[in-house]
Amino acid sequence: MKENIIFDLDGTLISTDCTKKWLIKQLKSNMFRYLGALLVIPIAIPCMKSKKYRSVGVGLFVWLATYRCDESQLKASFADFAFAVKSNTVPELYWLSDAISVLEQHIKEHQNIIVVTAAAELLAQALIESLNLTAHVTVIGTPLNRKWGGWVGGQHCRHQEKVRRLHAIGITSPWYATYTDDPEEDYPLLINGKYKFLINVQQLDDMMKELNHLQYLTWR
Repeated sequence: MKENIIFDLDGTLISTDCTKKWLIKQLKSNMFRYLGALLVIPIAIPCMKSKKYRSVGVGLFVWLATYRCDESQLKASFADFAFAVKSNTVPELYWLSDAISVLEQHIKEHQNIIVVTAAAELLAQALIESLNLTAHVTVIGTPLNRKWGGWVGGQHCRHQEKVRRLHAIGITSPWYATYTDDPEEDYPLLINGKYKFLINVQQLDDMMKELNHLQYLTWR
Protein backbone atom coordinates (compact mmCIF):
# COMPACT_ATOMS: atom_id res chain seq x y z
CA MET A 1 0.00 0.00 0.00
CA LYS A 2 1.25 3.49 -0.88
CA GLU A 3 2.26 5.76 1.99
CA ASN A 4 0.26 9.00 2.25
CA ILE A 5 2.31 12.22 2.40
CA ILE A 6 0.46 15.43 3.34
CA PHE A 7 1.74 18.90 2.41
CA ASP A 8 0.43 22.32 3.31
CA LEU A 9 0.87 24.89 0.51
CA ASP A 10 1.45 28.47 1.69
CA GLY A 11 4.76 28.81 3.52
CA THR A 12 5.53 25.14 2.95
CA LEU A 13 5.77 24.55 -0.79
CA ILE A 14 5.43 28.18 -1.81
CA SER A 15 6.95 31.20 -0.11
CA THR A 16 3.88 33.04 1.22
CA ASP A 17 0.09 33.49 1.01
CA CYS A 18 -0.82 32.79 -2.63
CA THR A 19 -4.45 33.89 -2.19
CA LYS A 20 -3.40 37.31 -0.93
CA LYS A 21 -1.01 37.79 -3.85
CA TRP A 22 -3.62 36.67 -6.39
CA LEU A 23 -6.20 39.02 -4.87
CA ILE A 24 -3.85 42.00 -5.08
CA LYS A 25 -3.05 41.24 -8.71
CA GLN A 26 -6.69 40.62 -9.64
CA LEU A 27 -8.09 43.69 -7.87
CA LYS A 28 -5.47 46.00 -9.35
CA SER A 29 -6.27 44.75 -12.85
CA ASN A 30 -9.67 46.48 -12.83
CA MET A 31 -10.33 50.01 -11.61
CA PHE A 32 -13.88 49.33 -10.40
CA ARG A 33 -12.86 46.21 -8.47
CA TYR A 34 -9.97 48.13 -6.94
CA LEU A 35 -12.22 50.99 -5.85
CA GLY A 36 -14.68 48.48 -4.37
CA ALA A 37 -11.83 46.88 -2.41
CA LEU A 38 -10.89 50.25 -0.97
CA LEU A 39 -14.46 50.72 0.24
CA VAL A 40 -14.62 47.37 2.08
CA ILE A 41 -11.17 47.64 3.69
CA PRO A 42 -12.57 49.00 7.02
CA ILE A 43 -14.66 45.81 7.34
CA ALA A 44 -12.46 43.22 5.67
CA ILE A 45 -9.06 43.98 7.21
CA PRO A 46 -10.18 43.64 10.88
CA CYS A 47 -11.84 40.34 9.97
CA MET A 48 -8.67 39.07 8.32
CA LYS A 49 -6.68 39.74 11.47
CA SER A 50 -8.83 37.22 13.33
CA LYS A 51 -8.44 33.51 12.55
CA LYS A 52 -12.12 32.99 13.39
CA TYR A 53 -13.34 35.59 10.88
CA ARG A 54 -10.48 35.59 8.38
CA SER A 55 -12.55 33.75 5.79
CA VAL A 56 -15.18 36.54 5.96
CA GLY A 57 -12.63 39.25 5.21
CA VAL A 58 -10.99 37.26 2.45
CA GLY A 59 -14.42 36.38 1.07
CA LEU A 60 -15.32 40.05 0.56
CA PHE A 61 -12.18 40.60 -1.50
CA VAL A 62 -12.64 37.34 -3.43
CA TRP A 63 -16.18 38.30 -4.38
CA LEU A 64 -15.02 41.71 -5.62
CA ALA A 65 -12.07 40.18 -7.48
CA THR A 66 -14.33 37.70 -9.29
CA TYR A 67 -17.42 39.81 -9.91
CA ARG A 68 -18.83 39.11 -13.40
CA CYS A 69 -16.34 36.25 -13.95
CA ASP A 70 -17.75 32.98 -15.22
CA GLU A 71 -16.03 29.68 -14.42
CA SER A 72 -13.82 29.70 -17.51
CA GLN A 73 -12.66 33.26 -16.79
CA LEU A 74 -11.98 32.37 -13.15
CA LYS A 75 -9.88 29.36 -14.12
CA ALA A 76 -8.03 31.44 -16.73
CA SER A 77 -7.20 34.02 -14.07
CA PHE A 78 -5.76 31.33 -11.80
CA ALA A 79 -3.81 29.75 -14.68
CA ASP A 80 -2.29 33.11 -15.67
CA PHE A 81 -1.35 33.76 -12.07
CA ALA A 82 0.23 30.31 -11.69
CA PHE A 83 2.31 30.92 -14.81
CA ALA A 84 3.44 34.28 -13.42
CA VAL A 85 4.50 32.59 -10.16
CA LYS A 86 6.44 29.95 -12.06
CA SER A 87 8.09 32.74 -14.08
CA ASN A 88 9.07 34.53 -10.85
CA THR A 89 7.18 37.69 -11.76
CA VAL A 90 4.91 37.88 -8.68
CA PRO A 91 6.66 39.90 -5.94
CA GLU A 92 7.70 37.80 -2.92
CA LEU A 93 5.83 34.71 -4.16
CA TYR A 94 7.91 31.80 -5.43
CA TRP A 95 8.22 28.05 -5.16
CA LEU A 96 10.65 26.88 -2.48
CA SER A 97 13.24 24.85 -4.38
CA ASP A 98 14.00 22.63 -1.37
CA ALA A 99 10.30 21.87 -1.03
CA ILE A 100 9.93 20.90 -4.67
CA SER A 101 12.96 18.63 -4.42
CA VAL A 102 11.42 16.80 -1.46
CA LEU A 103 8.04 16.61 -3.22
CA GLU A 104 9.63 15.16 -6.35
CA GLN A 105 11.56 12.62 -4.26
CA HIS A 106 8.31 11.40 -2.71
CA ILE A 107 6.86 11.07 -6.21
CA LYS A 108 9.87 9.01 -7.34
CA GLU A 109 9.29 6.72 -4.35
CA HIS A 110 5.70 6.19 -5.59
CA GLN A 111 4.11 7.64 -2.49
CA ASN A 112 0.63 9.18 -2.45
CA ILE A 113 0.97 12.98 -2.32
CA ILE A 114 -1.85 15.24 -1.13
CA VAL A 115 -1.61 19.02 -0.90
CA VAL A 116 -4.28 20.31 1.48
CA THR A 117 -4.63 24.06 1.83
CA ALA A 118 -6.91 26.86 2.99
CA ALA A 119 -6.41 28.52 -0.40
CA ALA A 120 -9.08 28.21 -3.08
CA GLU A 121 -8.92 24.69 -4.50
CA LEU A 122 -8.99 25.95 -8.10
CA LEU A 123 -6.08 28.29 -7.39
CA ALA A 124 -4.04 25.55 -5.71
CA GLN A 125 -4.78 23.17 -8.59
CA ALA A 126 -3.59 25.77 -11.12
CA LEU A 127 -0.36 26.27 -9.18
CA ILE A 128 0.36 22.53 -9.02
CA GLU A 129 -0.57 22.14 -12.69
CA SER A 130 1.98 24.82 -13.63
CA LEU A 131 4.67 22.47 -12.27
CA ASN A 132 3.32 19.60 -14.39
CA LEU A 133 2.57 17.59 -11.24
CA THR A 134 -1.18 17.17 -11.63
CA ALA A 135 -0.87 13.47 -12.42
CA HIS A 136 1.07 12.84 -9.20
CA VAL A 137 -0.51 15.20 -6.66
CA THR A 138 -4.06 15.39 -5.27
CA VAL A 139 -5.13 18.92 -4.29
CA ILE A 140 -7.68 19.74 -1.60
CA GLY A 141 -8.62 23.34 -0.84
CA THR A 142 -11.47 25.71 -0.13
CA PRO A 143 -14.24 25.34 -2.75
CA LEU A 144 -15.59 28.40 -4.55
CA ASN A 145 -19.27 28.89 -5.34
CA ARG A 146 -20.95 31.38 -7.67
CA LYS A 147 -23.09 33.89 -5.78
CA TRP A 148 -24.57 37.32 -6.61
CA GLY A 149 -22.45 37.63 -9.75
CA GLY A 150 -19.13 36.77 -8.10
CA TRP A 151 -17.53 33.83 -6.33
CA VAL A 152 -17.40 33.11 -2.60
CA GLY A 153 -15.67 30.46 -0.56
CA GLY A 154 -17.48 27.40 0.74
CA GLN A 155 -16.42 25.55 3.89
CA HIS A 156 -13.00 27.00 4.74
CA CYS A 157 -10.40 24.25 4.42
CA ARG A 158 -8.45 24.94 7.59
CA HIS A 159 -7.53 23.27 10.90
CA GLN A 160 -9.77 20.25 11.61
CA GLU A 161 -11.59 20.69 8.28
CA LYS A 162 -8.39 19.63 6.51
CA VAL A 163 -8.48 16.29 8.31
CA ARG A 164 -12.19 15.87 7.58
CA ARG A 165 -11.60 16.52 3.87
CA LEU A 166 -8.74 14.01 3.80
CA HIS A 167 -10.93 11.37 5.44
CA ALA A 168 -13.67 12.15 2.90
CA ILE A 169 -11.42 11.03 0.04
CA GLY A 170 -10.30 7.90 1.84
CA ILE A 171 -7.05 9.10 3.44
CA THR A 172 -7.16 7.46 6.84
CA SER A 173 -5.21 8.32 9.97
CA PRO A 174 -2.44 7.97 10.74
CA TRP A 175 -0.77 8.90 7.47
CA TYR A 176 2.96 8.59 6.97
CA ALA A 177 4.10 12.24 7.06
CA THR A 178 2.90 15.83 7.40
CA TYR A 179 4.78 18.91 6.16
CA THR A 180 3.64 22.36 7.31
CA ASP A 181 4.97 25.77 8.33
CA ASP A 182 2.13 26.46 10.79
CA PRO A 183 2.14 24.12 13.81
CA GLU A 184 -0.84 25.83 15.45
CA GLU A 185 -3.15 26.03 12.45
CA ASP A 186 -2.18 22.58 11.19
CA TYR A 187 -1.99 20.84 14.56
CA PRO A 188 -4.74 18.37 13.51
CA LEU A 189 -2.63 17.41 10.47
CA LEU A 190 0.50 17.00 12.59
CA ILE A 191 -0.99 14.76 15.26
CA ASN A 192 -2.40 12.48 12.55
CA GLY A 193 0.98 12.07 10.85
CA LYS A 194 3.48 9.42 11.92
CA TYR A 195 6.33 11.75 10.98
CA LYS A 196 5.96 15.50 11.39
CA PHE A 197 8.05 18.09 9.55
CA LEU A 198 7.94 21.78 10.49
CA ILE A 199 9.17 24.15 7.81
CA ASN A 200 11.08 27.30 8.77
CA VAL A 201 9.58 27.33 12.28
CA GLN A 202 11.52 29.23 14.95
CA GLN A 203 9.57 28.70 18.18
CA LEU A 204 7.09 26.18 19.54
CA ASP A 205 4.89 26.08 22.61
CA ASP A 206 5.23 23.23 25.10
CA MET A 207 2.36 21.24 23.59
CA MET A 208 4.10 21.11 20.21
CA LYS A 209 7.40 20.07 21.79
CA GLU A 210 5.75 16.92 23.11
CA LEU A 211 4.93 15.64 19.61
CA ASN A 212 6.77 12.47 18.64
CA HIS A 213 8.85 12.13 15.48
CA LEU A 214 8.98 15.92 15.04
CA GLN A 215 11.68 17.30 12.76
CA TYR A 216 12.62 20.85 11.80
CA LEU A 217 13.53 21.73 8.23
CA THR A 218 14.81 24.95 6.68
CA TRP A 219 13.64 25.35 3.13
CA ARG A 220 14.59 28.06 0.66
